[in-house]
Amino acid sequence: MIHRDLKPSNILVTSVDSVPVPKIIDFGIAKAMHAATLSERTLLTQVDQVIGTPLYMSPEQIDGARMIDTRSDIYSLGVLLYELLTGVPPFAGESLRSASLEALKRSIREDRPSKPSTLVKSRQRLAGDTPPISPPLDSSMPGYSVDLDWIVMRALEKDPARRYQTAMELAEDVGRFLANEPIHARPPEFSYIAGRWIRRHRTAFLAACLVSLAMVAGTAVSLWQAHMARVAQAHAEAQTVIAHEAENRARSEATRAKQSAAFLTDLLDRASSEIDNGRNPEALKLALMGSEERIAALGADTDLQFQLLNRVADIYKRIGENKQMIPLLKAAAETSAELNGPASEAAFDAELDYLKVLIDHGNRITSPPLIEDLRRRAAASKGTGSKLWLDVQRQLIRAHTKLKQPQPAVAAAEEYLAELGKQKLSAKARMKFMIACVEAYEISGDFQRAKALLSECMKFNEKEQDERMAEHIMNQRVHLCWSQKDFAGGAVLLREAVAGLKKKHGEKSPDILEKLIELAEYEIDAREYENALAHATEALAIARANPNGRADLAEALICAAKAESYNHRYDHAIAHANEAQEIAQEIGNTKTLHGCTLILAVLHDDAGHLEQAVGYYQRVLTLVEAAQANYKVPLEIMEEICSIRARQGRVDDAMTIAQELWRRLLSEPESTNEPGFTSEIASQCLDAYKVWRAANPKAPDPENLTAWRAAVAAAEPSENVFTRLRKRRLEACDVK
Repeated sequence: MIHRDLKPSNILVTSVDSVPVPKIIDFGIAKAMHAATLSERTLLTQVDQVIGTPLYMSPEQIDGARMIDTRSDIYSLGVLLYELLTGVPPFAGESLRSASLEALKRSIREDRPSKPSTLVKSRQRLAGDTPPISPPLDSSMPGYSVDLDWIVMRALEKDPARRYQTAMELAEDVGRFLANEPIHARPPEFSYIAGRWIRRHRTAFLAACLVSLAMVAGTAVSLWQAHMARVAQAHAEAQTVIAHEAENRARSEATRAKQSAAFLTDLLDRASSEIDNGRNPEALKLALMGSEERIAALGADTDLQFQLLNRVADIYKRIGENKQMIPLLKAAAETSAELNGPASEAAFDAELDYLKVLIDHGNRITSPPLIEDLRRRAAASKGTGSKLWLDVQRQLIRAHTKLKQPQPAVAAAEEYLAELGKQKLSAKARMKFMIACVEAYEISGDFQRAKALLSECMKFNEKEQDERMAEHIMNQRVHLCWSQKDFAGGAVLLREAVAGLKKKHGEKSPDILEKLIELAEYEIDAREYENALAHATEALAIARANPNGRADLAEALICAAKAESYNHRYDHAIAHANEAQEIAQEIGNTKTLHGCTLILAVLHDDAGHLEQAVGYYQRVLTLVEAAQANYKVPLEIMEEICSIRARQGRVDDAMTIAQELWRRLLSEPESTNEPGFTSEIASQCLDAYKVWRAANPKAPDPENLTAWRAAVAAAEPSENVFTRLRKRRLEACDVK
């Protein structure tokens, strides 16, 4: 029996022995499955006649198909389950409610509804922190998982053959889900999705095929011409022909791979452009998931694999997902070694690219031994002092500098400079390598040596007049001021740089925006708050005048928000930060969104809105844990939450966070190399302990108290932006 009109009003739930039991009613348009019985007497179900409730009808039923079986009812059950989870049927938008029956039929036949979890989450975002009016299922429950999405989506498949074939299959999968067992429903294969897309976009697909055929035809003509040229020379120059043939084959393969990669990555570029314009910023991230496995499936075409791995990594970089780049670049390095040989220059370059990103965005404590191994192989292959060896040594200095390891950083820098003295390098190359050593001396506190190297570079560049090198030297001089906490000195240098850029590009050119923002930041640190506000306002005006610079506008708004807050104009500051956050969400850049959410947390903290500040800090914590590999950043955010809970008098919460903060610190291998940061965390834990002890004078001491005191006594606490902010808040309140 096929019911053909399953909908909420036709399903009643009654109680039998105190157990809820569903009952299906209204079999007025039902159809029997066997011809010799009831179906022969059914007068209301003629072929091509649409009978039922459209919103709950399967594609084949709404088309009036001749062959309809129980799988049509399975589709209706899927609609009911979708509505139970989201509060609305799959095709129930305002536009469809007012549309014609033909439009509704076309939508049911062709459109794929949003997954239940996606619809619920989008409604939650639209409603802010208030949940939607009706999803019966709470999305915070552990059971609200992707498995439930795929059960519903399999029941709603357009093709009856892809649905559950019986109600028992559907019930079994729901039972498996409730029992936390693997379900049978899985995402549709790529070939099925691609087939449906092609049927809907025949014109676009045909155009893409024509382009591909043109590329193949062009390549075939080139190969044919090369073949004819080789045949013409075959008799007289047999050995030369063999060499030329191999060379031409390699070139043609490289051309084909590049053309294929260009075609595919052009598609990715267009999708990325849509993301930049604010169209579903999560779509590209979802599309890129599993890229490494899919690229690996290309098999023997290692050149194309290498191209695509680097291209996808670059797209992750553009959308601020730096952590996702690391496995792709590692795979690219391995692919290059396989393609070009492990001792080839291309393989070395690819491995070096991977190590650079590992140092900046990965678990950098693992990088020094990897760089040491690469340096050893570079020396064996190219020689100590070669450009490759110097490039690798430069990354070794960076790794030790990032890890705050002054002794090995300086040792590597000394070895680096000694080798530079033996090599005959251009002035430009020598300056680049010398600048790499400056930060090693900075973190060791040898500022005189750092300044001497920069002065030497400036003398070299007086002859070279290299603008990019002049910019690098200026940036390093400014950073050296920051390391010495000479923020006013850094601001003086930046004013000089801004004046030079204005003279070159004009007063309102976007080219001066970055330096203006940096100048305002230094003026804030130098406590020149009125100057900072003036320069931040100038940067914001330039950014607003550039319609194509949405990311730049977000950065300018963040800078203006900081400057407004230090001039105690918190309403203006929060308004700027909220606008920046909206832009960050629009363009889908994780890094920018992180910065906007963080400044909102700091602003609400400074304005005394402590509970709002905690909410924003918790959002930042979620963002950085998903996209940030540096272990310190999440712990710094937790420090701030702990500090606020202590100031609110929620001493038990503060103590719980302190214990978790210490546990997470000890679980990080890098923490053993940074006693200053360990001391900073321990100091925050002790602050939480003091307020907790005052409220609980008779409670036993926490087990980590001795370790906290020892860590604070062992090293000078490090200072980051948050600790500087806390000091200023204390000064503002005259708390000694």
